[in-house]
Amino acid sequence: MADAKIDRANFATDFLKGDWDKAQYVEDPNVDKLLSVVVSLGAELWAVRRRQMTVEALLNKSNLITSAAIESYEPTAAERAAWQAERDDTIERIYAVLHQTTRRTAGEPPKKDKVAPLK
Repeated sequence: MADAKIDRANFATDFLKGDWDKAQYVEDPNVDKLLSVVVSLGAELWAVRRRQMTVEALLNKSNLITSAAIESYEPTAAERAAWQAERDDTIERIYAVLHQTTRRTAGEPPKKDKVAPLK
């Protein structure tokens, strides 16, 4: 049985500050940047797809609108402007890494044995 009086304060470690946004993990810094872009694109794509699937499922269940109506929807001028701003922001988030100057990482990673496992 689990002990209800476990002192959880002993199961944490101090925050380890790192400069991970400029870290380089492979030999060629450009390949490293492309890897970051691919990972970011995957995250962005899944977030959008998940939201789209949810919206379509909810709309189809409530019979208010169908997937075909979503496909043929024409946004207003205000919506177009807002969507363009969102598009620009997404592009900046994904491709910002291509502007960064990276440096090789050095030293050993933090020791895993310094953190006690949670019970």
